[in-house]
Amino acid sequence: MSKARSAMDLDATVRRTGVNVEDIENLMPSIIAVPIEDGMEFQVKSISEIMDEAESSIFYCEFSLL
Repeated sequence: MSKARSAMDLDATVRRTGVNVEDIENLMPSIIAVPIEDGMEFQVKSISEIMDEAESSIFYCEFSLL
């Protein structure tokens, strides 16, 4: 089984609700726990807010490959 991925990032949009770093910390474990056929497993290393605009926030999540 190859451990290669064509993309090295993840983009997601959450609408109709405000989110903060704590919300993302609570959400990410359930997202990365979804089994995918490539067999890769991840652990969240860090989450930080990198931009705060009037109507949206952008978060940077760093992961480790287990």
